[in-house]
Amino acid sequence: MLNTETIDTDLDSRQVSDYKLDFSLSSGWALKENQKFGKKGGGKRISKNVVSYLEAYFLAGDINKSEKYTAQEMHNELKGLVEEGILEEEEIPKVSTISNWIARYAQTHRKLKAQHALALVNRT
Repeated sequence: MLNTETIDTDLDSRQVSDYKLDFSLSSGWALKENQKFGKKGGGKRISKNVVSYLEAYFLAGDINKSEKYTAQEMHNELKGLVEEGILEEEEIPKVSTISNWIARYAQTHRKLKAQHALALVNRT
């Protein structure tokens, strides 16, 4: 048995505006440009000037293991460069940031060394 009752689907403008007032999200809330998450890399970055010093400290330790710098030692060296007027105080990253940079750079450096060694083997 079919239901023959019809449902009134016509809404007057007052009902629609009441619905809009009850809706808690603002217009355009789902647009990609309004999203507040997923902004990878939106924070402060280490300047290229500082990165060149960090690379030099890292490579000095890579060449001679007795001269290996820790993140704290690198931070202290960078502070010394600020006192000499070479770098600005705002450019110096936190010790934890330097530590994370060392981990990323060490991984990249190992990969490059392995590729270089492979290229040498393939040449001979």
